[in-house]
Amino acid sequence: MTTPRSIKATVHPIRDALVVSAFVFLAAAIAIGWLYFRARDAQLTAVRNDLGRMARVAASTVDGDRMNALRKPDQAGSPEHLEVLAPLVAFHRSVPELFYVYTVILKGGTPHFILDTATEQKALGFNREMTPSLLLEAYDDADPFMLRALTQGRVETTDTLFTDDFGTFMSGFAPIRSRSGNLVGVVGVDLEVSDYQARIRWLETAALGALVISALIAAIVGFLVGFVRHRARQADARRTVAEDRNVELITELKENIDLIREAAEINRKLLDAKEFDGAIPEVLQRIGTSYEVDRAYIFRRHPHPVNSRKAATQLFEWCRDGIPSEMGNPATRDIDLEASGMGEWITELDAGRDIAAHTKDLPQAAQRILREQKVATILLTPIMVNQTCWGFIGFDQCNEERTWTLEERAIFSNTVDALGTVLIRIEAERRLTESRNLLDGVLAASVDGVLAFRSLRSENGSTADFELVLANPASRRMVNAGHSLDPGTRMTALLPAHFNGDSLQPLIDVVESGKPFSLEFQTTPQNPGNWLRLTATRLDDGITLTLSDISEAREATDAIIRAKDAAEAADRAKSEFLAVMSHEIRTPMNGVIGFTNLLLETDLDASQKEFVQTIHQCGDSLLNLINDILDFSKIEAGQVELESNPVSLTKCVEDVVYLNKQTVATRSLKLETEVAPNLPEFVFADYHRLRQILLNLVGNAVKFTREGSIRVKVARDAEGTEEGAAVPVRFEIIDSGIGIPKDKLPKLFKPFSQADSSTTRRYGGTGLGLAICRRLVELMGGGIKVESRAGVGSTFSFTIPFDPVPTEENRTDPARETTPKVISDRNFAADHPLEILIAEDNRVNQQLISLVLARMGYRPDIAPDGRVATEAAAARPYDIILMDIQMPEVDGCEATRMIRNQERLRIEDGARLNPVYIIALTADAMQGDRDRCIQVGMNDYLSKPLRAPELRAALERCWAEKRHAVQPENGLDPSEESAEPVGGESSVKSDRID
Repeated sequence: MTTPRSIKATVHPIRDALVVSAFVFLAAAIAIGWLYFRARDAQLTAVRNDLGRMARVAASTVDGDRMNALRKPDQAGSPEHLEVLAPLVAFHRSVPELFYVYTVILKGGTPHFILDTATEQKALGFNREMTPSLLLEAYDDADPFMLRALTQGRVETTDTLFTDDFGTFMSGFAPIRSRSGNLVGVVGVDLEVSDYQARIRWLETAALGALVISALIAAIVGFLVGFVRHRARQADARRTVAEDRNVELITELKENIDLIREAAEINRKLLDAKEFDGAIPEVLQRIGTSYEVDRAYIFRRHPHPVNSRKAATQLFEWCRDGIPSEMGNPATRDIDLEASGMGEWITELDAGRDIAAHTKDLPQAAQRILREQKVATILLTPIMVNQTCWGFIGFDQCNEERTWTLEERAIFSNTVDALGTVLIRIEAERRLTESRNLLDGVLAASVDGVLAFRSLRSENGSTADFELVLANPASRRMVNAGHSLDPGTRMTALLPAHFNGDSLQPLIDVVESGKPFSLEFQTTPQNPGNWLRLTATRLDDGITLTLSDISEAREATDAIIRAKDAAEAADRAKSEFLAVMSHEIRTPMNGVIGFTNLLLETDLDASQKEFVQTIHQCGDSLLNLINDILDFSKIEAGQVELESNPVSLTKCVEDVVYLNKQTVATRSLKLETEVAPNLPEFVFADYHRLRQILLNLVGNAVKFTREGSIRVKVARDAEGTEEGAAVPVRFEIIDSGIGIPKDKLPKLFKPFSQADSSTTRRYGGTGLGLAICRRLVELMGGGIKVESRAGVGSTFSFTIPFDPVPTEENRTDPARETTPKVISDRNFAADHPLEILIAEDNRVNQQLISLVLARMGYRPDIAPDGRVATEAAAARPYDIILMDIQMPEVDGCEATRMIRNQERLRIEDGARLNPVYIIALTADAMQGDRDRCIQVGMNDYLSKPLRAPELRAALERCWAEKRHAVQPENGLDPSEESAEPVGGESSVKSDRID
């Protein structure tokens, strides 16, 4: 900027500011001082006037003649003394702001006290300490104003303050005269002037505050004056500089106008260019000459052929005379921009920003390349195509450094934008040509027929017909009418001849709604047997028809449908096979396990009891195997539905431990549990499935542990704890057993898989238990894993999120609810009198169920098949029918339907009866068996092998329903029946009854 020429000697902002500030402060200080002293003198004058006035009033109350008679000290307190003092005391009492009121006479040139109101403090009634003066007590320190009043006989007041032990005072004095007018003495009044002092201090504070404010105002005024003077100086300087700059701008403007004109001509040539390569050399020459650069060039961006990083290659160049060309330089091809120290340039160019730099300021790698090309200053401007950096145009100054102005860079940028526009246009034309060629090739090679139509409008603007615009060869072959598929053919001529229809409405709807229309049809008699799919879609103001030969697809679809039907049939056969196998295996197992239970209750010697127990254990193992297979089948088929009831985690763990207690005791193992106290008391869960998982894992731990201990830990999962209602609970089963080799761990949770074949031979098992556990845990939203070391032990852990049961909700543990409570065998039939019919075709099961019921006190009837059971039910009113499902001739479901029909007919005829309570007793255990039994009219469901608690509970449910259905006219009062609750506390064995 040019140095200011005119105001250096005339404008001094700081000096002017200080002078103005000092002047304003001095004027304000003088005014404030004058006001202060005037106010203080006014206050003092007011006090002195008040004192003189009060002294005159006090003097008027004193009888001078009688006071003059008091000349002896022993007259103090005499009636004469008190009479003279009384008026003065009355005056003092009326003016309490006066501290002392007294009279003084001049005797021997020294003032002496005569009267003093302080001697009558009780009469005054003042609550303050006062020291009275004695009669004719000398006043040695008399005030000059008092002496003047005594000698001159006029009113006097002190003009200064005096301070003693009682405060700060001012005094007033007035003469006392006799009746003859002679001066007898003076009255003195002392005023305590604390209020006056406070007013004086307030005046001083106000004066000081005013001085501070004056100083601030002076500083602000000075600052404003200095600021204004400074701005005036700057304005003058800018005006001077602007005058100098205008000359430069006019020169630059002329140069820029020339550059703009040249840039406009260059842009015109670029826009008129038909091809890129032909126009660029002339453009570079004009740019280089107009902008007076030494070298102009264009680089194309591309991936590096070796490392695929960002690279650039020079395509065009123009050089001034005497400047060597770099077109043949290998260094200008496949330049790795990052390796060349130009990595930062990549980001700038990609963002559309140009780069101007001196070679000396660049990184060493870039300096080396540019100095080899004798470049002193470089300017790179990106060529943007569709907001992507296509490449860049560069300008070099080789002989000297140059600073590019913003105007020059803007003009460069405008020219480069035009260059990018040319690239976009040429690239678009190239792509359009390629697209046209590609479209023609695709249409020619397409196996689908494509026909494009233009809408023909009627006078009212609605679509009346369509006119063919384009048809590919495949469409001509498909419609078998090449002579009629020429441009201009009407749709109304094509529809009935080739597409088995004559209605344009579906195609008109496509144009109006934009929704595609699809139709499948067989070809015309000229080419019978083929199936085509016609799809119509809107195309601007017309439609496109696509014809696809779907003959093979139709055949494949038919094959898929047939395969689907076959797969469904196979799945049904599998389910039926599992159901049949379950029934056929469970039926003899019912007899084996049931009779071994009965046999164990007879008198046996040691060997016989051992043999029977072995048979019983083998039966249990076989039944567990069947249950595992069926459970796995249900899970695989997605037929497992989880319940959600309040469950006590502590009770569930205790039940699992109790069931393994005997096995653990016989093997001298320790089975410990640890349930964290911060777990919810009850959670929503499926108790039976959760217990199944724990039983399987704890059973495995017991089975594979020869010595040591098994620990069951239940706690919150710290890793999975999140805010919300669900509580992630982690279960860990830790054993000191044989462990599992690391390479065998991935096989553990696969179906029918164990660690190795020797495990199966030694410990048994199907390999389904852990697979079932994993599936059940995942169904509950959790995950399971295992950690193990061979010979050390294993830890199986799984985490499941549970919703806690609110404390105010009825928190009943379903494990407790589902545990049947029964009464003793001897009293059961007497307490629950029921007529029972057993519908069972298997003689072993007939005998077994009869024996079990006989132990309860019943004498049941037996029907060998469903038809006999139907006839027996019609002949005799039974309370309960234990109905087997699979029986010859008439099965249990059909027999139930027949019995229910008989009951309905009898009720319609007016008979009064209670429907028989039918309990399904079946070996079927697949998903849906219970639902099917209930749907045909059965009341309850029991699966084989039958368990004593389950049978007793079913009989109790029947008895409860029978009691509820008793009518009043039958003479029975339900309240008089046995009051023993269902499920009393009598001890009953919980063995299976089979």
